[in-house]
Amino acid sequence: MAIKPINKGGGRWLIRVSAGYENGKKRMLKKTIYLNPAMTEGAQQKEAEKQTALLMAAYDAGKVVPGKRITLGELAREWLEHYIGRRNLSPKTVEAYRYRLTSRILPRLGDKAIQDIKPATLNAFYASLAKDGLSGTSQSMYHKILNSMFSCAVRWQMLSVNPLTAVEPPKTDTKEITPYTDEQSLALLEALETEPMQWRALITLALHMQLRRGEIIGLDWDKVDFTHGLITICQTAVRVENGLLIKETKTSAGRRTLSMSPAVAKILKAWRAEQNTERLKLGELWQDGGAVFTQWNGARMHIETPTGWFSTFLKRHDLPHIRFHDLRHTGASLLISAGMDIETVKKRLGHSKASTTMDIYGHAYQKNDERASLIIEQILTKKA
Repeated sequence: MAIKPINKGGGRWLIRVSAGYENGKKRMLKKTIYLNPAMTEGAQQKEAEKQTALLMAAYDAGKVVPGKRITLGELAREWLEHYIGRRNLSPKTVEAYRYRLTSRILPRLGDKAIQDIKPATLNAFYASLAKDGLSGTSQSMYHKILNSMFSCAVRWQMLSVNPLTAVEPPKTDTKEITPYTDEQSLALLEALETEPMQWRALITLALHMQLRRGEIIGLDWDKVDFTHGLITICQTAVRVENGLLIKETKTSAGRRTLSMSPAVAKILKAWRAEQNTERLKLGELWQDGGAVFTQWNGARMHIETPTGWFSTFLKRHDLPHIRFHDLRHTGASLLISAGMDIETVKKRLGHSKASTTMDIYGHAYQKNDERASLIIEQILTKKA
């Protein structure tokens, strides 16, 4: 049986349908609808009554059922199995979702019924994340997960409204990259000459070819073409719970073939010769998987190893601290400072859009713009 709609103000109406009894208690289907506030109240009520009739028809046809009160923890299990489980996500991404669920979302909100989680509840949750010292970017990841879960709840007719639509998302932090200058880069390469050949080759790839850490660890020798001076990037290494996973690059732009300079080819050949010597020494103990960068027994190097080694290397040579990933930023910034066009830089980095490259390296292009203004001034001053 349809019940008269309730005007909540601002174009918001609560429509209800009686859905019989269960265990002696009356059941009710409820749904909040949003109408154009510019409509007259009479027109809004007429539309609300129409929507009530449609809800009643859907109930009679068995298309909707009275909402069961489920907790956020129960929704999380449904979301992981029926939404996340059916998407082609990397194990690392799924692991990150599970970590955020188990570390903060479920301990603080898991026992609450999803119908009782209001915008104020979520604002309080975000405030607790800030109190934990989480950055805006980290907080936004929790918002992304919750928004996805509640969006699924609406699609699955567990809720009529996603409470996240009324919540201001946490602001992400602006990432400031700290690339080396020309002089610092040369000092790094000079210090690198005293290091083992494998590390010289690995750091050279990061700096000269602007490769990501996962792309370097995932590189196999059959993708290094010494004859034509090319390296093909088509797979990446990611950390998973039980070790390392090699998978295809995330986007088509990430799958790319790059030219390597004679200097890069020379150092890779030197490392390959050393690796072959080690392989012959170990004999059957060598685990030959074709990886360019390996552990002592030929197994592929672990994804975290370069980060730790690079940090120690910088301290040992009294060089300014930067992250391993900043080697990629340094190489890209040096190219831009030398006048390389954005399209070429974008392709080398494996970005899908030039706007991504500009967002990250806009500071370097700004310096080029300043140089351009001085050059045009010199040209026009001479002609004057």
